[in-house]
Amino acid sequence: MRLSYSTTSNRHKMALELIPVIEIGYNNKDIPTPGKYPYWEYPILWDKYNAESHKKAGWPNWKMDY
Repeated sequence: MRLSYSTTSNRHKMALELIPVIEIGYNNKDIPTPGKYPYWEYPILWDKYNAESHKKAGWPNWKMDY
């Protein structure tokens, strides 16, 4: 999808192209969810939880680009 933008006070045009993104996430009830929130303040704890959940789901290298 391509969008164009222009205003009367600013004659510059800006083109924006949107690309689809898929985020794969798994939640496994056998692995306890970290009790510290928000996740962005405890990235190491949440990265470990996500890695364990993905490994349990069969995705051993969960940070791999697809």
